[in-house]
Amino acid sequence: MAGYAFKTELFGLESAQQRMQDSDGHGMEFAQWLQTKLEQRGYTVHACKPDTCGWRMLLQLEPFELYIACFVTEAGDASNFEMLNMDKQDAVWQCYARTSKPLFKSIFKKIDDAPAEKKLDEELKAILSGEPLIHFVTEPEFDHSSGE
Repeated sequence: MAGYAFKTELFGLESAQQRMQDSDGHGMEFAQWLQTKLEQRGYTVHACKPDTCGWRMLLQLEPFELYIACFVTEAGDASNFEMLNMDKQDAVWQCYARTSKPLFKSIFKKIDDAPAEKKLDEELKAILSGEPLIHFVTEPEFDHSSGE
């Protein structure tokens, strides 16, 4: 599942100074909004924390991690996660649902994580599609297939 990319005026961009002080990636407001929407749909968010290039929401811990990654990039440059002076109109918000299986558990037991990832992806699409201020765009080239 590729994920979703969109433009919106719903979320602000943290200032470069705020990001350096808090050690957080852009997108905290987006992550908090999405967490609220997921909880309204009955999901429990175990953690919502800064990640390598944005935020990660852990929804399930066992028998595999089920999470949503959300982040923002600059239009035309999906690899630029150090956008210190990006303009809000250039922001492309992105998110995707993923699972991560512990290697040692996968060796001893087959874990079918595909249905959970698909269901979460469908929920994510419904949440985003249901917001009139979200306008989907073509996803910039960014390889998040590794789940990181």
